Amino acid sequence: MCRISRNDVMPFFIFLYCICNSCAPKITSFSARPYTTIAKADSVQFNWKLKGKPTLLFYMDPASDDENPAKYYLSYKLVAQKGKKEVSFPTLSLTVLPDTSIDYIIIHTIHRGDSAIAIAVRDTASGRGLTVTHLGKTVTLDADGKMSAALDGLTNSGEWQISSPLSPEEKQDSSRIPGRLSIKTIIVHKKH
Repeated sequence: MCRISRNDVMPFFIFLYCICNSCAPKITSFSARPYTTIAKADSVQFNWKLKGKPTLLFYMDPASDDENPAKYYLSYKLVAQKGKKEVSFPTLSLTVLPDTSIDYIIIHTIHRGDSAIAIAVRDTASGRGLTVTHLGKTVTLDADGKMSAALDGLTNSGEWQISSPLSPEEKQDSSRIPGRLSIKTIIVHKKH
């Protein structure tokens, strides 16, 4: 007579569970380097760690951006397959910018003395003269909204300071001081 005890069966089930679990596909990481916002000519390196056979699915979507109509999104979905089982990682999206694009720097103002001052990061010419300081450079922009090349070559990131003298009406009634000052910047994208 053959007797099997619970102690004999338990290791078998643990072994069977481990075998079945190791057969399942698994994705532990999926990333893009060096950036997820790129220009058309940039290269991107994808990295992943998984168990199973990898398949990288790809699709492209327009960005619906009136200021940058050539902007689009590239989306990548990583799928791992092992036997008849399949798992996928959340979709990774890249923003592809055109060679040149437009960005708006929108900064809320505070009233300081006889000026409206905006200090922050990141709209169109506001119809008033502006003094703009960025990365150590200062430029005065006329109220007519003409383009200036004074800040060419600087990055858009970092601290921006935009100030504008108050009009006599704004000095008399502070509720007339604009809630924000804005400038329009054009970004030229370079290959990383």
